Order: sequence, then structure tokens, then C-alpha cells
Amino acid sequence: MAFVKTEVQGAVEIITIDRPKALNALNPEVLADLKAAFEAVDQDAIRCIVLTGEGDKSFVAGADIGSMSTMTKAEGEAFGKLGNDVFLMIEHFPIPVIAAVNGFALGGGNEITREVIAKIVTRDLDYVVFEVLDQFIANRATDGLRTLNGLMENGEKPLMIAERLRDKAKLTLQARQLLDKRIGKDEITRRLGVSSGYAWRVSDSAKRLSTAQVAALTDAAEALSRVTTMQLTGKAKAEDALIRALMLLAHR
Repeated sequence: MAFVKTEVQGAVEIITIDRPKALNALNPEVLADLKAAFEAVDQDAIRCIVLTGEGDKSFVAGADIGSMSTMTKAEGEAFGKLGNDVFLMIEHFPIPVIAAVNGFALGGGNEITREVIAKIVTRDLDYVVFEVLDQFIANRATDGLRTLNGLMENGEKPLMIAERLRDKAKLTLQARQLLDKRIGKDEITRRLGVSSGYAWRVSDSAKRLSTAQVAALTDAAEALSRVTTMQLTGKAKAEDALIRALMLLAHR
């Protein structure tokens, strides 16, 4: 298997998607290797599987768009079916599967985390905030609210969340302007003043924005800025204002 490696530690098997230069994005070869890895598990000896991605930037950065762009209709349909088959295999695997989410979990990567019985997430507030923003931008307000509520239940203050969301929204809008000018990725990284991995994440969100979403994100950024000034209004009012700011992104 070229893109998946396995390691057995006692009764635990670690399955690692090993394509770090592509942020562990899924193409037909990766999915085939992942399927083969699960099929090869010794179910008599193994009691738990830990599924993770190689490196510290990405768990799975979704489907490999470059690979998909060259597929025929039949190849695309086969790729979609293989992905569905692998996700169902993970969901119904007779041994517990835990996802060790060590970075971006986008698209198919996020879908994998839904199929496992538990997630161990190694990520900071910035990572989760971007997940909230992406979920609202993708018109998945229910998922966004669930992630947001998880943050607040874990003790994160709404004003701090609003500040991070505002900064991410502004960074995404800045990246969109640079992409529209056809600025190269290295120059985008320099102008954004962030790491290359972070710039990739921002640019990926930015390039998926429709014209209406750009306008909505601009409005949301302004609303989030107002939330950050609500120190004396009480937690409940700040939370309500935070949610209303994010809902500006819904249905655009």
C-alpha cells in the first residue's frame, strides 16, 4: 500500500493515511489502500483501530480536486462509489474505530469523523473557529451551531470566539481578493502573514465563496466586530449576538 501504512501495538492497530504533501487528500489510490488496510485487519487479535493522517497539518483534506478534474464521468462515478463503500465499511466495522484528528478534516475527512465511534482531536481554538466558519459558509448552520455550542460548553467565551471568527472572516475575504487578482500561493502566504498550511486553509475557503457569500461574509465580519465590544452586556446577550452574526451567512 503506497498511501496507507499500518502499525500494530498490542491489541490496537494504527492506520495512517500517508499522503502529507497533498494534506492526505483522498484520491482513488488512497481510498483503495484504505479499504485494503481495513480488510487486512486481524479481527481476532485487534480490539481497537486508531485512524489518523500523516503529519501535523491535516487529518484528511477532503477529495483530491486535481485528481477529480481529469476523471471521465464513469471514473468520477466509480470514485464516488468507492468513497461511499469505504465510509460505510468504517461506519459498520465490527471493531471500534477512533479517529485521531490531527489537523484539517474537510469534506471526506469530515465525513470519516462522522463514521467512527469517537474522535480524539488535537487542535487549537483557531482550528475549531475555522471549522465553525466553514460550516456556516457551506450552508450547514446546524453543524456550525453544534460546533459553536461545543466550544462554549468547553468554557470558551463568546467574545473571544467572536474575535477569532472576525479575524478569520477578514482573512478569508483578503484571500479572496488576492485569488481574484490571480496572485500566486507563495505571494498569498506572504501577504496574509500566516504559515503556508494556514494560508492554504484560508484560500481553500475563499475560493469556494459565491458572490453572494462574499457580501454575506463581509456583513458577518462587521457584525462579529460589534460582538467583540459587548463586554458589559452579559454572556447570554453576547452569545445571541454571536449566533445572529453567523446566521447572516446562512442561505446565501
